[in-house]
Amino acid sequence: MKPLFITLLLSLKLLSGSINPDIYKGQTYYKYIIGPKLGYNGIEFTKQHTQKEWEVLFDNEAKAFFENYNLSKNEITKEMLPHLHYFAIFYAKDSKAVPYCGE
Repeated sequence: MKPLFITLLLSLKLLSGSINPDIYKGQTYYKYIIGPKLGYNGIEFTKQHTQKEWEVLFDNEAKAFFENYNLSKNEITKEMLPHLHYFAIFYAKDSKAVPYCGE
């Protein structure tokens, strides 16, 4: 039983390491790549939509996100999207998270 548990634990660790979005990476991508183009800070950006609305915007490889904000897919890589998505949802309009640094 113990080897099975260890194998399961290691498998979960490996899977989570490869698909682990980071709020702070998303915040950084927003601050230096998207923010200057849109002209407002990250909190103003994230508070525009609820968590459900952000989910819809980021569905289908974020097609609606790119269209809604007039952004080019050349500026934002596929590696950045999960981080931006998580950042937007974490600080969404209906989120209870309170930003600590104004971004």
